[in-house]
Amino acid sequence: MMHVYLQNDSNGSIYLLPVADASTGMTGSDGKLTITGVPTANEVISFFLPAG
Repeated sequence: MMHVYLQNDSNGSIYLLPVADASTGMTGSDGKLTITGVPTANEVISFFLPAG
């Protein structure tokens, strides 16, 4: 993801931290994010999925 980000913003500051996967108890999930409506301006939508 960082590589793609830098293709669009080569001057941005990026700070990355590694996150270890849980060794047990991990399950897959399936879901959707639906955005409805008519856009009224050019903006950025930030979406965060918390771990755990």
